[in-house]
Amino acid sequence: MYQHLGQVDTPQRHPRSLEHRKARILQKLPDLSETVRGTLSEEYLTCGHSTCRCHTEGQKHGPYVYLQTTLAPGKNRRVVVPRDLVPRVRGWVQNYRKLKELLETVTEINTEIIRASRGPQAHAAGRRGRRGPR
Repeated sequence: MYQHLGQVDTPQRHPRSLEHRKARILQKLPDLSETVRGTLSEEYLTCGHSTCRCHTEGQKHGPYVYLQTTLAPGKNRRVVVPRDLVPRVRGWVQNYRKLKELLETVTEINTEIIRASRGPQAHAAGRRGRRGPR
């Protein structure tokens, strides 16, 4: 336990320990040049040739891998991913998800740093239901 400005902080709420935790998380961030936002999907397709095996035998063409990204509500973009790039693009998608998750954690830590640094008056005002500065 830490004594800070007359109040007792647990180690996880102490600003210094929060800063150390944040620094450890920031070291885990993936390389930003190796990220892409989107979802990968695979599809098997039928072609336009009525005598092709995809029509006669039911054996469709593919898989074709697509990267789908939402640009705005109701507006999506789909890009065909070449087969040789699929493993790399899959890694980029995973890196983006990891980046997003770690940024959310950093945001939570920064919020805790703000709360832990406000001082006893802010803590007391918060308990009484008063609002902060406007």
